[in-house]
Amino acid sequence: MQTLHLASGQVIHMRPIRTDDAWHLNEGFRALSKESIYNRFLFAKKNLTANELAYLTHCDQRNHCAFVLADVTPGAERRGLGVGRWIRDPEQPDTAEIGVVVLDEFQGHGLGTALISRLAQAAQEAGIRYLRAASLAENRAGEAVLSKAGMIRESRVSEGVREWLIDLGDSAIFERS
Repeated sequence: MQTLHLASGQVIHMRPIRTDDAWHLNEGFRALSKESIYNRFLFAKKNLTANELAYLTHCDQRNHCAFVLADVTPGAERRGLGVGRWIRDPEQPDTAEIGVVVLDEFQGHGLGTALISRLAQAAQEAGIRYLRAASLAENRAGEAVLSKAGMIRESRVSEGVREWLIDLGDSAIFERS
């Protein structure tokens, strides 16, 4: 578990996701703006199904890795503030797809960057060399977070979606977070 301290005084724990996080994950999803949902999933989505929640919270941390951000400040209104994950590509085992989402009111505080840094470290430990990410081409905040995360080997735009390939061989990735 990693502890993060926000300028507001809030104390945030980052830890691997657990199966009992399904309720918090669902509540966090419901608290996201339509724009944040669209930026994360690249399509409009109204809810997470029970099957999706089970899949998203049952991670082996070797081929499917996820970390959650939990506000542990006494009296915190929301516990789940964000989640980040990568899923190994079975056809390219040195590559994983990465996705991160942080509640709207907590965006811009370095939480996405912290999640990506921790995910990159876990990916390297699992033998993954490259992370693939996708975002709407106009999502400048997502682009900024991914640019901080490491050496971008490739970037291309197709049909309004920007795709990146991040090379984890750049050891400076952990120094930038």
